[in-house]
Amino acid sequence: MILEGLISLIVGALKGVLSLLPKIDAGIPADIVTTFMQWIYGIGYILPIGDFFIMLGIWFAVTNFHLIWKIIQRLWDALPFT
Repeated sequence: MILEGLISLIVGALKGVLSLLPKIDAGIPADIVTTFMQWIYGIGYILPIGDFFIMLGIWFAVTNFHLIWKIIQRLWDALPFT
């Protein structure tokens, strides 16, 4: 209860300091978003993202097989009916 009061005082002080800062508008211009989306579409045309995720998953499974196998064994041993 005492700790909660101290934390609320610190948070209140930080909120007060942050409220004194000027407001900043950090909006992204529409042309930048359009250009970025065109890049993504172009990369997706050359390298299909779905196939890339399949290849990435296979690579991850092969490189981390030992860890994955130990997790499966640990889960199997934790089951009550074995």
